[in-house]
Amino acid sequence: MRPSFCDRVFVYGTLKQGGIYHSLIAPHLLEVQEGWVPGVLVDLGTYPGWVPGPGRVWGEVVRVAPVVEALAKLDELEDYHGPGRPENLYERVLVKVETATAPVEAWAYRYLGPTEGRPAVPGGRWPVG
Repeated sequence: MRPSFCDRVFVYGTLKQGGIYHSLIAPHLLEVQEGWVPGVLVDLGTYPGWVPGPGRVWGEVVRVAPVVEALAKLDELEDYHGPGRPENLYERVLVKVETATAPVEAWAYRYLGPTEGRPAVPGGRWPVG
């Protein structure tokens, strides 16, 4: 699959069902499935950041359409300006998400900001609601 045609996004925080920004992605949803990626979920206050590390980060794999429009909204929310741009707060990367049925490829937003002094989210699950 060519990366530009990936129609799935792994969301792990405020974009999950019940999260404060879920309404941003809700009009684009075709499918939602629980899954996890390797890493650490860092508590940044009102939102989390996924970073490389030991453990699992749990979230939802959402299939979206139209893809370009959905990603544009998410890129803006996540302060992502393009691959490798120094002003990015998050980097959009392709990841393998483990699900109950099979691994799937999805976009995910990896946090690039400082994590020093920030606690890890217990169990790798950001609370919603």
